[in-house]
Amino acid sequence: MKIIFDKQRGLTLVEAVVTMAIFVLSGMVIVSLFTYHTKLFQIEERSSSLKINKSLFTKNFSEAGGMASAVLASWNIGGTPYVSSSSTVVFKIPAVDSSGNLLANLFDYVVFYRDAGNVLMKTEAAAGSRKKGGQKLLASSAENLIFRYNSADPPNASLIEAFLCLKTGSSRERISTSALLRNK
Repeated sequence: MKIIFDKQRGLTLVEAVVTMAIFVLSGMVIVSLFTYHTKLFQIEERSSSLKINKSLFTKNFSEAGGMASAVLASWNIGGTPYVSSSSTVVFKIPAVDSSGNLLANLFDYVVFYRDAGNVLMKTEAAAGSRKKGGQKLLASSAENLIFRYNSADPPNASLIEAFLCLKTGSSRERISTSALLRNK
């Protein structure tokens, strides 16, 4: 068997340009797909975040309002005064122990308000109450939070409606919920 060696042949200029063009186009497609999927992920993440915030606010507000026996005109928690208005609501809730028994003449106080784009729930729990005191972030990126009472004087209200507008990037979520106070 005889092996014949041809002259070694390299790439012509046309072959080199075509090869480079294929690599450049492939790279551009990969980069554009990566960019598109990154943007899509960010949009989905914002949308998911808004839905979680919506759910947290709705659940906590409806639960507290449904257990409340009254809306207070004002209440101090930790030395900070809170006044029920179109931007804040203060609920007075009968305190319940860990077994579910009502604690006589003891109350928990729950405030919902907006501060610098965050919707917060602050709780002052009575001694022995199963509720935990403290502050909880319910939503961020809140454009607006409005409370409407079915009475001109909030302490006389039995129904409170809450309207919340959340915005993150181009995603926006509008929420409306209500709470009917017990024993009113």
